[in-house]
Amino acid sequence: MGFLVDPVGPRALPYLVAGIFAVGGVSLLVRRGPGPEDSSAPTGPGASFASQGLCAGALLLYAVSIPMLGFLASTVLATSALSRIFGGRWLAGLGVGLALGLGLYGLFSYGFGLDLPPGSLFAGGP
Repeated sequence: MGFLVDPVGPRALPYLVAGIFAVGGVSLLVRRGPGPEDSSAPTGPGASFASQGLCAGALLLYAVSIPMLGFLASTVLATSALSRIFGGRWLAGLGVGLALGLGLYGLFSYGFGLDLPPGSLFAGGP
């Protein structure tokens, strides 16, 4: 059974994901703006940095809102906000957020057996 045991342990996955996110973030920072195929994105010299700042703010609010609102409600709201930042419609963003939230909730709860936070607002706890 020696080959089935991971010598690195469970700590490697978060670092791998963080590294992938860091590479993606740096590539977004060096990007000069929307290309010709992306006509729905804001234009102008500061538009790229403004949308990146809004995305970072939305993700920060997402992380902060999970304990109070829970995983599902926070995911729906964050996905809707990110959809709007990238030029999408609110209703479409809400639909995608709901599908993504329910899908991830099912995957983590039933597939991996992990409990995701329901949120103190809905659970009645602190």
